[in-house]
Amino acid sequence: MPDGALVLNRRTGDMELVEPAQLVLVEGILLFAFADLWELLDYRVFRNCPEPVRFERRLTRDITERGRTVASVKAQLAASVKPMHDRYVEPHATAADFVTEHGDDLDEVTARLLAELTLRSRAGAPTRQTRCGVPLDG
Repeated sequence: MPDGALVLNRRTGDMELVEPAQLVLVEGILLFAFADLWELLDYRVFRNCPEPVRFERRLTRDITERGRTVASVKAQLAASVKPMHDRYVEPHATAADFVTEHGDDLDEVTARLLAELTLRSRAGAPTRQTRCGVPLDG
């Protein structure tokens, strides 16, 4: 996975090797926006977060970590961030297999998610590897 330096708005050149495993968790706010990638996922989890919370997080992060001003964060939010969220992120909440809300207890969410994945595994729910004919162990 490439590493990025967002203050400089470019990649650092550092890479982190991610080894294959039976369970691979992939996260990202635009993950579901790419149909080719979406179709590779066996199970889709969506974490819903209200707009005011997203804004406060962005504001804090962009000011402290990226050297931005309040005005520039608000301008970017209005010009691109909110429209792109509405178009590419929010619609996927209804298509996810599992949706969790901001404020949900993360320990409870984790327990529910692990229980669901365990049930699917025991029931022999197909995975992308088996649908493609590639064995899980190799």
